[in-house]
Amino acid sequence: MPDYHRKRQEIETDYRNRIAGYNGEKQLDYYLSLLPKNEFRIYNDLRLTLQNAFQIDSLIITPFFAAIIEVKNYSGTLYFEPLSGQLIQIHGQKEEVIPNPISQVMRQVSQFQECY
Repeated sequence: MPDYHRKRQEIETDYRNRIAGYNGEKQLDYYLSLLPKNEFRIYNDLRLTLQNAFQIDSLIITPFFAAIIEVKNYSGTLYFEPLSGQLIQIHGQKEEVIPNPISQVMRQVSQFQECY
């Protein structure tokens, strides 16, 4: 893709974000691998289908609980706005509203409960 292409910056930003997310998930995988395998079942990058498919970064299942982990690898300063439910990321001079991972996990919990 030529340097002057109008979508190049958008594609490069998306690529960097995906690489950062992947690296964050790999870091988490290391720590999860330290849990006793006979007590914890760990499923990574799980895709479940209900009415629509949904994806879970990591699912931990024990005889006592199930935990959904959503990995984010953000940079800058993050502000969680409790009243609006928004997540604001400040990086340098740029301020951006980004999807709230807490809302995402709450949706995943609801979808997971419907599956089982």
